[in-house]
Amino acid sequence: MDNQFVRDKLEILFKNTFNIKDEDIIKASQNNLKNWDSVNHMNLILAIEKEFDITLDNNDVIKLSDFRSCFQLVINKLVL
Repeated sequence: MDNQFVRDKLEILFKNTFNIKDEDIIKASQNNLKNWDSVNHMNLILAIEKEFDITLDNNDVIKLSDFRSCFQLVINKLVL
C-alpha cells in the first residue's frame, strides 16, 4: 500500500467520523475538534482497524491525537 492510498483512505475515515470538511482534515486534532470525544476516538480506532486490517493496542490508541499521528501509525503498522 502506498502512502497516498493510506492518506486518501484515512482522510475519508476522518471526514466520516468527525463530520468535517476536506480542508479541515489535515489539521484535525483532539485539541481543535469539538466532536473528537472518547466515543468518536473509539469509532476512529475501529474504522482504522477495519479499513487497514490492522490491530491497534493500548499504546497505539493513546498516541492517536491528530491526523498526522494516525497517518504515521497506520504507515508503521502496514510496514511491519
